Amino acid sequence: MKKLIALFLALVCVLGLVGCSNNQSKSEDENGTIVALVTATDTEYITIEITDAGNTNFEVGSNYTISVSDKLPTLGEGDYIRVVCNPSAVSQADISHIEEVISVNKTDKTGLSTAD
Repeated sequence: MKKLIALFLALVCVLGLVGCSNNQSKSEDENGTIVALVTATDTEYITIEITDAGNTNFEVGSNYTISVSDKLPTLGEGDYIRVVCNPSAVSQADISHIEEVISVNKTDKTGLSTAD
């Protein structure tokens, strides 16, 4: 009987740990990763052209703006960047603006990180 109770408790612990790891992957799926070409820079915004839409519903070739902040690396026209963002947080204007940017890294045009 003691072995049966110990087996049951071990099974509960394992299932509890598996359940925790599934919750983490769900939150990661809410964010999207894109690769983009910087087409213009300004003191307030950078304009990007999507070159790889990754796991988002953005269209390749479409243009968006991102607010300049301390999170951004030093960028210039012609640089490629990988952007992790919330793809549902986009405001519509002449050029759409990505509202929720989680991170921006310089990359090569394939999306692989490069040294700054």
